[in-house]
Amino acid sequence: DTAQLARRVEVGPMPTNEAHGADDRESYRLDSLVRRYGIEVPDRHTAAGDALATALLFQRLLKKAERRGIVTLGDLLSR
Repeated sequence: DTAQLARRVEVGPMPTNEAHGADDRESYRLDSLVRRYGIEVPDRHTAAGDALATALLFQRLLKKAERRGIVTLGDLLSR
């Protein structure tokens, strides 16, 4: 899931308890992530637009992960 990937790349595993609640989850919604990473997709909230936004976000997250020394799936999952 995009939120879990972004969270792990940025700070570590996503909390599973409600103590971290909606505020934390809200900041990892696709809309929040594309704004944070400066991704502009004209057709958001359509299948094609959301797929493009997700793909562009994934590319940005991969670059950020590499800069943080995360180069394998194992590296990512160990965070």
